[in-house]
Amino acid sequence: ALGFAFEVIGQRHDASRFPAPGKRVRVANTHLHVRTRGEGSPVIVLEAGAGGWSTHWDPLIGPLSELSKVIAYDRAGLGWSAGGEAPRSADCAARELSELLRQVSPESTKVILVAHAEGARIARSFAIRYPHKTEGLVFVDGYHESLEPSLQREGIPSPCVSTTMLAGLMWAGRLGLLRLLRYPPLAPGLEETPLGHANLQTIAALSRSPRVLAGMHAEQKASGESDEKLAAHPTDQQTPCRTLVAGASLPAAGLPEGFPLGEFNSIWAQSSAKLSVGFSVGPESADEMGDADHLLPLRHPQAVVACVRDLLERGTES
Repeated sequence: ALGFAFEVIGQRHDASRFPAPGKRVRVANTHLHVRTRGEGSPVIVLEAGAGGWSTHWDPLIGPLSELSKVIAYDRAGLGWSAGGEAPRSADCAARELSELLRQVSPESTKVILVAHAEGARIARSFAIRYPHKTEGLVFVDGYHESLEPSLQREGIPSPCVSTTMLAGLMWAGRLGLLRLLRYPPLAPGLEETPLGHANLQTIAALSRSPRVLAGMHAEQKASGESDEKLAAHPTDQQTPCRTLVAGASLPAAGLPEGFPLGEFNSIWAQSSAKLSVGFSVGPESADEMGDADHLLPLRHPQAVVACVRDLLERGTES
């Protein structure tokens, strides 16, 4: 009871220290937090990876808004968004995104989706469900469902956090233990990115919120269903696409001794490159950035901006 009360008081304190920078919009049975900046069409939509939200895109919002209107939002249960209906599959998230866009950007029906890591699931699901709305896709070190089977064949552990661990963290958060222990820590390398101190504090605080941990748990629990649906869809959709792949996606810091890092990064790169196969107009290949890790959009924002600019120029020419 003391732990629960400690957490409730802490959450109220966090709400005053870290207010939502955007607005909350009613979508289906939830409220999604969204930030918009700039003008123009097609609209650039930023789709964060697992456990990420609009804050993780902060350094890119400004540069991209110089090209067109930018929408950065938090999926249900993450960031400042309320929890959503279950299961939290990629298809469910894509439907909610479509409704969100209808409300916050009714003047433009075309979008360019920029997706990092597991956000590629939602971007692909959106493009499959709404091909008439999808002007282009940019995958930034994106996740492809071929990764897990490839790792299993080579006997390499999966990088994904298990649903059991997320459930344990969620309950520990509800009892105030994560707040007391100042857990979880920031992802390795995040402090060396241009996010800035204020954003890092926000990410650390919200990442130990039971609500956000529940959102992460719900998405991870539905990830298998999402992967099965995407794998079953024929890869013949003609959508302009750019794919950036990190050659060193998983950094060495914090790994156990003897972990096959080189083999893992090679399998990840091969798997991520497959994202360009299913969505392309004409021959398209992935751009591998050998020195980049999984924080590619933060360490190399100019590469992401260049990809979006390329897709916008293609649209202008056509």
